[in-house]
Amino acid sequence: MSYTDNLRVIEKTPTDYTPENVINLSTFDNPYEPGVKVREALRSYNSTQLSKSPDSQLKALKQALAKKENMNPNQVEVVNGLDHMLELVALACFNNSKSVMLPKVTCGVHSGVVEALKLKTKQIPLTNDFKLKVNDIKDNGGVLIKNPNAPTSIALDQIEIETILKNNPDVVVVVDEMYVGFGCESVVGLISTYPNLVVVKSMKAYRALSGIDVCYVIGSKEVVSVISNLKSLMHTSITSLSNTLALASLEDEEYVLKNARMVLKTKDYVIEEVKKMGFEVIPSDANFICIKHKKTPAQKISDKLLKRNYKVKVLTGDLEGYIALTISTQDVMNAFLKELKHAA
Repeated sequence: MSYTDNLRVIEKTPTDYTPENVINLSTFDNPYEPGVKVREALRSYNSTQLSKSPDSQLKALKQALAKKENMNPNQVEVVNGLDHMLELVALACFNNSKSVMLPKVTCGVHSGVVEALKLKTKQIPLTNDFKLKVNDIKDNGGVLIKNPNAPTSIALDQIEIETILKNNPDVVVVVDEMYVGFGCESVVGLISTYPNLVVVKSMKAYRALSGIDVCYVIGSKEVVSVISNLKSLMHTSITSLSNTLALASLEDEEYVLKNARMVLKTKDYVIEEVKKMGFEVIPSDANFICIKHKKTPAQKISDKLLKRNYKVKVLTGDLEGYIALTISTQDVMNAFLKELKHAA
């Protein structure tokens, strides 16, 4: 008997290194820099704050987020990192013997959190065009979905989310809106009608703040109170710098919206161009798209692109043969499309 017998066996998720000279289109990040207010706040940030413990209450940030979302401050909680936020939400909301339902195709963070917490799960089946079978979401201990989904990029509309809520009134339905703002609307407004709805948001993609990864949750005051209590047990908060930049970003609404519109315009252009090259495209409600060439294997295309300093994500499982790629600036995508045409 050894102490190592008490260690959990967990398979490591593959990660790879991206050289600086490679344009990485596999991360689903915003291609534009943060807004003017964020850049000004960064320049004027008082570095002496770094030697002090961060503010765990975050009253100003919660008030600003609550105002933006038309909620009360006691319906908002903020933490650093989507994985940590989902861990708190899962610990707070999925507390029964039944299985938590996740889409058959979902992001690694979602599946990783439920595995780390040893939660029982069952899959939400998909249609042939990769949409969730909404009416099959029933008899569970909770629901966890990303909307729009990743990596499919397909979103459920408000009516479909309402159907899930109506069919599952006795469990918490968690909707992760990481990529809302690029063609998909938020369902935060449904919380007043359906108090079992919890919405998780991030400043990563829409606000171009992946470097600080500030996430927040919105829900009924009863749910958020439990999440806040769990957060206090772990003595965790965002850094003072992240707090400063997050607050500044909320004053950059016009700039953020303008960039989102540019991403959407470029996405529409890219979709039309790749179709001309013989690619099938899954309809996208996000800042990334999934494409599949009718003849050339995805891995072969990816390998050729990498030699030309472009990195994309090759998908597996139900999405075998598809490539996911982030929509970058118009100039970057123009250059990428030339290389993609040769690679295919």
